[in-house]
Amino acid sequence: MNYQTQKITKIKWITVCLSIACIFQMSSCKEESIDAAYFVLVDDNNGTYVRDISIYPNGGVRTFTLVSNRDWEISYDEMPWIEISPTSGHGVSTISITTTPNESLDEDSIYVSIKNNTLLVIDKLKVKRRNYLATYKGNISVSSPIEGICTTCSPPSSNVTDIAAISVLDSVNNKITLNFSATFRLSKSFTMDLKFEGNMQTVTENQEVKFVYRGVGTFDLTPLGEIINDPSVSGVKNTVIEAELKGGLLTFQAVIDPGADGSVTQNVSTLITFEGNR
Repeated sequence: MNYQTQKITKIKWITVCLSIACIFQMSSCKEESIDAAYFVLVDDNNGTYVRDISIYPNGGVRTFTLVSNRDWEISYDEMPWIEISPTSGHGVSTISITTTPNESLDEDSIYVSIKNNTLLVIDKLKVKRRNYLATYKGNISVSSPIEGICTTCSPPSSNVTDIAAISVLDSVNNKITLNFSATFRLSKSFTMDLKFEGNMQTVTENQEVKFVYRGVGTFDLTPLGEIINDPSVSGVKNTVIEAELKGGLLTFQAVIDPGADGSVTQNVSTLITFEGNR
């Protein structure tokens, strides 16, 4: 959403909020619109009324518009991973919520309240900082000497384009795992399940925080070779993966049968590229 669209959306929401405030007064909107008190919190990302706030694990700054015509004060449980500013003011104001990256496997949450003098006007608004363990749904492309699963070969097979895939980030025995699954419609249905074990690191790039995952595993090509009737496609092969997680978007490149340094070996390796959202 560009700046102009955000501005128009915000104006629309402020207009709606003012109208709602008038409706609930005992007298006419014309007589009471100035004196009627209203308090509404709007998400600047999408212009919607805020019921709770979910923060991606990479943290950062989120902004919200508090639509009001009264003095207000924000209170919350102060934690080292979150800062809310400003915490008091009057009328319509932009509220910034700044969070640090969540590098643990736990999720955090606090509750925020907004009051006018002693009157609670917004109570127990939940702010949740997610971890990166989640299911990500998207699509893959495959570059491979194995034509049966190649989506980038020319001409591409209509049976192997737009392959839906699911990737799951999890934690097992203090190791971060990434399990990937995609089904190919060949002469028989073939499901490719890749499992990796590795580590997640936090990286700051261009003042933005992202998570980088590197892992290794193995994959048995034999069942695929049997389906496509190609005995040369067989054996357990090493696999490597490098993934990036920014916000709710997971991208990765995985290589089946890589070279010694994990790179793609021409006419040998299979390269899988994935992009998906949680």
